Amino acid sequence: MPSTSMLARTVTLEFESTTGASLTDRIASTLRAHGGVVVGRSVRREGASSIGELEVRVPDARLDAALGALRGVAPPTREEQVAEDLTNEFIDSEARLRTGTLLETRLLALAERGGTVKDLGEVEAQLARVRTANEALVVRQRVLENRVRFATVHVRVTAPFLAARRLESTLRWRVEHALSEGSDNAKSVLATLVYVGVTTAPLHVPVLMALGVWVAVRRRRRRQIARTTAAA
Repeated sequence: MPSTSMLARTVTLEFESTTGASLTDRIASTLRAHGGVVVGRSVRREGASSIGELEVRVPDARLDAALGALRGVAPPTREEQVAEDLTNEFIDSEARLRTGTLLETRLLALAERGGTVKDLGEVEAQLARVRTANEALVVRQRVLENRVRFATVHVRVTAPFLAARRLESTLRWRVEHALSEGSDNAKSVLATLVYVGVTTAPLHVPVLMALGVWVAVRRRRRRQIARTTAAA
């Protein structure tokens, strides 16, 4: 039986940043410096924002120091701590394991006495079930102990998707340049716009605009060729 309450702590932290992945890396490094282990990391897009997420297991004894260090890296916009009391569940599993171990001992004694084949078969089948249940209880106890020893820290970093915005601005300039100059690179502009239109839909870069650019450039070049031929 545990001498103190078994509390499994979970911390949720949210940050806003203009650096995105850079801040996520610094947070991960800070938690590692306090014994943390990154067990999950992901990056995804939500509209015009980039969302970076971390799941880190930190030794509970060092959690408070780790959180203090994180606040020095960047102030969180949201912080939430929850402690789940696992004491009763652990005590229950301990009691069930003691009962199961006692039953296993008795079944082994019955098997050693011998008997008919049928009786031995029934004893062995029951012994197998009891052993399986006992092993599951041992595993569950270890899981509970690890949840208490290591707190779980969930981190979410929100940043504007600046790279995509810069790309959209650059592409707009290339389109205008292609229209005004009849650029030979119109095919390249088209291919790039189609790719961006597919991969950055949340930024509303329309693929149809790319097709319109291509048609306009071709018409301009044809008119230029026609005027040159007529003048000759």
